[in-house]
Amino acid sequence: MRANKLVNSQQSSASGGVNSQKTYKKDIVTIYGNVNGKRVPSRILEEQIQQAVRDGARELHIIADGQHGIGGRIWPRSASGGKGETIKITVEGPVGQRLGSMGMFGTEIIVKGSASDDIGWLNCGAKITVLGDVTNGAFNAAAYNNRKG
Repeated sequence: MRANKLVNSQQSSASGGVNSQKTYKKDIVTIYGNVNGKRVPSRILEEQIQQAVRDGARELHIIADGQHGIGGRIWPRSASGGKGETIKITVEGPVGQRLGSMGMFGTEIIVKGSASDDIGWLNCGAKITVLGDVTNGAFNAAAYNNRKG
């Protein structure tokens, strides 16, 4: 999945017939939450993110359109059985509820904008940075573990 040059890929989703668009540039995979004027459902965007990580992507750029749960449930990866690799996710555009929910160690998420209250819900170790506004409900119900590395 990694590429050294810019490539556009259009795929048709098996469920719902929603097209997806991914752009690969210098090992950064960009996934779009709105393709051809149609919002990609949260579940489909999640599947695209999970597939990109399974295919070897370690840096993702998500152009969101209100999708829920972006960046959550990405399990730690290890190429050699040792310490897991870091998955870096940058999110732009309107972020839906529960970004980074059930986030795991080895996941780093940067939101370039504001996010909803329940960002980091049930977070289990992902590093989440919001470069915008959130209210006092942020990281509500997140597990805390001062794990050293």
